[in-house]
Amino acid sequence: MATIRKQRGKWQAIVRRKGMPHMARSFTKKGDAATWARQIETTAERQGLSANLRLLEETMVSDIIERYRDTVVPKKRGAERETITLNAFLRTRIARLRLCELSPKIFADYRDHRLRNVKPASKCR
Repeated sequence: MATIRKQRGKWQAIVRRKGMPHMARSFTKKGDAATWARQIETTAERQGLSANLRLLEETMVSDIIERYRDTVVPKKRGAERETITLNAFLRTRIARLRLCELSPKIFADYRDHRLRNVKPASKCR
């Protein structure tokens, strides 16, 4: 929830949300402050902003997949098959992207490309 307060003759809007850095900005009109605060909150809800945006810029999709492959998959019964699948995924273009570069269009393109090579049931798995 945003806080709007008067400070030194201006209106200051402060947005504090769990899992996201605090954001503040000053305005001459209270309505402008409220509009900005609403816009920031809406953006955070729609995009699910990370607590640390720099972390999204530094982390690659392949880093996450490799960590999952190395820590979680060995404990599974089908570890050998899943490791092969994840290694194949790591060779795709999507694995070389940063988390901040991901979008629904990229996943849709990957899905469409994958459906040219496999049947729909394989794609779902």
